[in-house]
Amino acid sequence: IWEYCKNEGKSLVIFAESVVGEAINTLSIPQNRNAVPFCTVPLSDLQNHKDEILQDIAIVTGATVLGRGVGRSLEKSNNEHWGTATRVEAYAGRSVIIGGGGDLDKVAERTEAIRAQIEEVGSDSTERDWHESRLAGIDGGMSCIYVGANTDGEVTELYDRYDDAIRAVRCAMKEGVLAGGGSSLYGTGKAFYENTKSQSESEGELLLYGSLSAPLQKICENAS
Repeated sequence: IWEYCKNEGKSLVIFAESVVGEAINTLSIPQNRNAVPFCTVPLSDLQNHKDEILQDIAIVTGATVLGRGVGRSLEKSNNEHWGTATRVEAYAGRSVIIGGGGDLDKVAERTEAIRAQIEEVGSDSTERDWHESRLAGIDGGMSCIYVGANTDGEVTELYDRYDDAIRAVRCAMKEGVLAGGGSSLYGTGKAFYENTKSQSESEGELLLYGSLSAPLQKICENAS
């Protein structure tokens, strides 16, 4: 693996349950000689989901999962088993794979399989959230917003504005959107009034309709 990465001028990223002891020492020796830049991403925190996430990563990058449990050893692997990506960003608790070299048809099959798993778990929120996060990681997209300005103060202000906008969109996608300007209250009052069944109900509904439509009427008066 080292010789291949060195000759091709590539960096090495290893996703594994854990990389400790002699393994990490062996990896560090070539790094000290400036041979091949590398990064290890441990998956020990995933508990019972390690196999699923490893397979997801393998499909996205076009790699093959290696290990004793799957019958493929690292010693007998070659460059056909190693996946590729344009870029990998590893942080504490999360990693981002950009431009994975996996087969698009296999990725599509994987996303459909995950959707089927989501349907199977039903109302189990924990498992459902897990599979939905997997689906978002494989099928979702991402964008990068570069914020720049002439001074540090302007950069901070612009960054905060972008951050507020992004968080507002995320909340809207998760919780839904409620129309402002009093229009939601007006629509609710109108629905109550139109669905009255008796004269006594009509009087109460009319009072409620007047109260709920008041904000929109006031906004219109102020705008005129």
